[in-house]
Amino acid sequence: MESPFVYGKIATEPFFTDRAKETALLVTDFQNLTNTILISPRRWGKSSLVRMAANRAIQEDPALRICHVDIFNVRTEEEFYQKLATEILRGTASLLDEIVANAKRFLSTVAPTINIGDTMNTVGVSFQLHEIKKSEDEILDLAEKIAVEKGIKIVVCIDEFQQIASFKNSDAFQAKLRSHWQLQQHVAYCLYGSRRHMMLEVFTNVEKPFYKFGKTMFLEKIKREHWPGFIAQRFRNTGKDITPEQCLCIVDLVDNNPYYIQQLCEEVWNRTTVKCDDETIDAAFRSIVDSQSGLNLALTQTLSKSAECYRTR
Repeated sequence: MESPFVYGKIATEPFFTDRAKETALLVTDFQNLTNTILISPRRWGKSSLVRMAANRAIQEDPALRICHVDIFNVRTEEEFYQKLATEILRGTASLLDEIVANAKRFLSTVAPTINIGDTMNTVGVSFQLHEIKKSEDEILDLAEKIAVEKGIKIVVCIDEFQQIASFKNSDAFQAKLRSHWQLQQHVAYCLYGSRRHMMLEVFTNVEKPFYKFGKTMFLEKIKREHWPGFIAQRFRNTGKDITPEQCLCIVDLVDNNPYYIQQLCEEVWNRTTVKCDDETIDAAFRSIVDSQSGLNLALTQTLSKSAECYRTR
């Protein structure tokens, strides 16, 4: 039987829970083309929230397109431009031929290589390094040009946006991005990340280019009292029972962290045959703690000698 809980990947319905207020706000922002900055710690579900809001916004507005760009592993401007162009092309076309045509039409100074997989999800676009340097302006205006040409609206959602702060000559790069994006009338940007101090530096420092770029939203934890209904229903849907008190126990054991709630719930669910008992919750929790302890030990063993000395002071 498939687990009724999910963690470590995007939570879609029916795994997605609560966030009704935040989802509604984002849907409105997307439809109104309002630039939005979303900040929250890792594992609090911001990526799932953005995806859920994007799906609902598209359902309500057929003229809207959403492009999702994850730059967690992006380290240079050139990688950023390539990733941005790839996801805009993929997010604004439904057919492979259209992706190729748009690449050739709107990126006139480059000859993109289209890498074709078995599905649309494996379509990639690659450029030569020197060609990217000559095409930065075209890539930054790509979404706007496509939107105007097709009579649509586009929202570009960029995950882990704080990565740009680590680029070489980051301030100049940020200034270049804003100089293009702030002029666009048919495109909005949802920029979100998990490293709070870096995101705040990018968006709230008056000396930085992205100061006051859009509306800022700080994602809070899901309310504690919301979880029992969701957890119990997921158990019932698979023929198992758990009490509201036991649900709250799970929430409290992991300090109301959405990622770990789903992880612990899955471990408890796996160990439950028909009706959950307190001993099952304790055993599931100890199992996760033991596995994390081993992982933490392995990580500390990779520290440099100086870091190890600091850790043991």
